Amino acid sequence: ACEESLYLARLSADPRLLLVALRVEGMRRSDEDSPSQAVPLLREALRHADALGDDYGAAVALNSLGIAADNAGATK
Repeated sequence: ACEESLYLARLSADPRLLLVALRVEGMRRSDEDSPSQAVPLLREALRHADALGDDYGAAVALNSLGIAADNAGATK
C-alpha cells in the first residue's frame, strides 16, 4: 500500500503529498525491509521539505534518517 501511495503521489502535482509519501515509504522500508533502501527516499523527502520551506517536514525527515541509520547499525 505504501509503494502504491508513493507511486500515486509522484503522479500528483502535490509536493506536500509527495513529501509525506516519501517519508512513510522510507520509514516502512527502514522498519521492515532494509534501512539502506530507506535512506534515498528519506533524503528526497528532506529535499522536498527544504524546497517547500517546510521546517517541520525537514525536521521529521531528519529524524527519520536518524532512525534509519540506527536501524542499519550505523550508530553502534
